[in-house]
Amino acid sequence: MIFPILKSIHILFIATWFGLVVTLEFMWKKSDYLKEKPIQQLSLFLVKRLEFIVGLFVLITGLLMIFYDPSFFKFGWLHVKITIWVIVFGMGHMVRSRLEKIQAGTDHAKALVNLNRIVLFGLILAIFMVELKPF
Repeated sequence: MIFPILKSIHILFIATWFGLVVTLEFMWKKSDYLKEKPIQQLSLFLVKRLEFIVGLFVLITGLLMIFYDPSFFKFGWLHVKITIWVIVFGMGHMVRSRLEKIQAGTDHAKALVNLNRIVLFGLILAIFMVELKPF
């Protein structure tokens, strides 16, 4: 009974994280927007507060599902998915640090936009990994 609830919460938080990353991509589509202070402050709020909290809940619910049913470790796709999520979570922290440097005026926006696109690609790859279960 608890596993479907955990899975639903996990999927809800993944969809929220994906939505935040896509929102940031559209906000930063033109890198001139990152020169404006309100966009920088909103972006920093989204990355620092919301994206971190949502990523943490994805991690917690995922770990609870694994502890509830450890038979999932038989599947190779789960190991690849977990590796991708760890990389995406780390890249999310890199986006946050780059955004803080941009707000301080010591970094440029092009690297941040490219880094966010890698995070978006990783999220899409992990979602396809779960849906297709290639191995």
